[in-house]
Amino acid sequence: MEARLRDRQGRFTRGPIRPYPSLVGKTFGHLKVLRFAGIEPRADGLARVWKVRCKCGNIRFLNTNTLMSGRTKSCGQKCPINVRRAIALGHAHRKHGHCLVTNYVRHNSPTWISWRGMHNRTSDPKNKIYRNVAVCKRWSGVHGFEHFLQDLGKRPLKRTLDRYPNPRGDYKPSNTRWATGSQQNRNKSMPLREIALRAWDTKRLRATA
Repeated sequence: MEARLRDRQGRFTRGPIRPYPSLVGKTFGHLKVLRFAGIEPRADGLARVWKVRCKCGNIRFLNTNTLMSGRTKSCGQKCPINVRRAIALGHAHRKHGHCLVTNYVRHNSPTWISWRGMHNRTSDPKNKIYRNVAVCKRWSGVHGFEHFLQDLGKRPLKRTLDRYPNPRGDYKPSNTRWATGSQQNRNKSMPLREIALRAWDTKRLRATA
């Protein structure tokens, strides 16, 4: 049906208004919906606006898409809840300096990213390549990254984590190194015949280029 409603600025809006579920009383992150605040015109149509209160006490007006998408969970970056969380994260990782929080944004070092990626690969049940690969206990747990840093050191430039000499083995100090791209290609867990064919294809493509 055609609707003729006023937005929060008192202006009339036109457009089809479909029945919508009420969000009053629902909670999205730290935000609780207090009441329906009106309709606002947008470039792609009309948006329903809700008055919400953050756990810190701040009031905001957000539309349905912003709340339902889950991207907005508080009243903003300077929300006291976010500030306390950022400070806590900073204190938690300040002892090794590879995962710091500056201006509410976490900055991870390349070494930390490699360590975190190693755990993500081995713990992901959908990753069939690393299904039978594990990370040693020394590199896991609360002090896992500190031990990892002691054993391998900081990640050199243009190097990544490589399992060597056994490319099918677990991640542990005796079977892990920082390797270049060419070293990793030579160390891939594939038959020698396939490696030779790939090398031959590469030379042939370079010759015909």
